[in-house]
Amino acid sequence: MLRLSALCLLLLGACTTISETPTGTPIEQVLQRYGAPTSVCPAQHPTRYIWSQQPNGRYAWAIEVDANKQVTHASQVLTDHEFARLQIGVWTKEQVRCHFGPPAERSITPYRGIKRLVWSYRYKQNSVWESLMYVYFDENGVVQHYHPGPDPQVIDEWNLW
Repeated sequence: MLRLSALCLLLLGACTTISETPTGTPIEQVLQRYGAPTSVCPAQHPTRYIWSQQPNGRYAWAIEVDANKQVTHASQVLTDHEFARLQIGVWTKEQVRCHFGPPAERSITPYRGIKRLVWSYRYKQNSVWESLMYVYFDENGVVQHYHPGPDPQVIDEWNLW
């Protein structure tokens, strides 16, 4: 029975995600366990490392590291709560990229007379619905609007039409 309990604990430990990394963990240890990040934003204070499943996955994890190269914060960032942090008229493309990682898709709005760069992030809206969060930038690269919507990739798979 003791062996079974030890095996269960071992298996549960193997299922941890980057967001469960304890504060104070050296970044080298994180890199050894999870590999190279998708992006690093050293200009951020603290330095921010992002591991993203984009373009097809629905999760991205961020770790913030202090000057001593130790984890100060770890989280899953493709969530409604995190997207609510976007500030219209304030956040730039660089801030969005450094917070959420690279987008799944980049496009231009199809509206006549209005050109907006749009970054789309695949995520689970309300932790359930396979969605895209659309983030619109003006010509200066500043966030002007954002909203969730159904992921067309998933709708196509439903064969509704």
